[in-house]
Amino acid sequence: MIIRKGAEAEIRLEDWNERKVISKVRVRKGYRNTQLDERLRSQRIKTEVKLMTESRRLGISIPIIFDVDLNGNKIVMEFVEGERVKDVLESGYEDKSGLCRRIGEDVGKMHAKGIAHGDLTTSNILLKEDRLYFIDFSLGEKSKEVEVLGVDLHLLREGFFSAHSQIFDLFDVVMKGYLAAYGEGSDVIQKMEDIESRGRYT
Repeated sequence: MIIRKGAEAEIRLEDWNERKVISKVRVRKGYRNTQLDERLRSQRIKTEVKLMTESRRLGISIPIIFDVDLNGNKIVMEFVEGERVKDVLESGYEDKSGLCRRIGEDVGKMHAKGIAHGDLTTSNILLKEDRLYFIDFSLGEKSKEVEVLGVDLHLLREGFFSAHSQIFDLFDVVMKGYLAAYGEGSDVIQKMEDIESRGRYT
């Protein structure tokens, strides 16, 4: 059953070895040369799996990967029955500040190791039994360039403002958690602010 269809992939809820799993299939781009398309999709699957695996090694909760099918451009992974942090922050959840700090800490851990998520929004973070799970690394990349990581934070900030304008002051708590986990992250935060200024004055 397809539960989400995006520009990059179809997300399906399936049965696999007697368990419910998420099957993520990279969709073909009809405008691309077939061989090039296959190569790019395969490469992006490999990158996504690598980023997820490395993030998990850092102690960040990531859905368990059960199977990778490069020929079918598919990742089979754990189905995390959690609630989107986007919805949690808009609910009556009591410790929103603590939750925001933990988001910042996990992002800081990833950035410290050169992992850019690529689509950092509170819709791509789940809360299950008080554990945060980061999902959808399909646009991610491995990079320690301040520009790349700054764009990652900028996406998080823009998404936070868009979805949580009433509690936007808590984004400062996210940044405190970020710096606590990534001591050298001040340059990335500065880059995030520079990117925001570019958008404001262009």
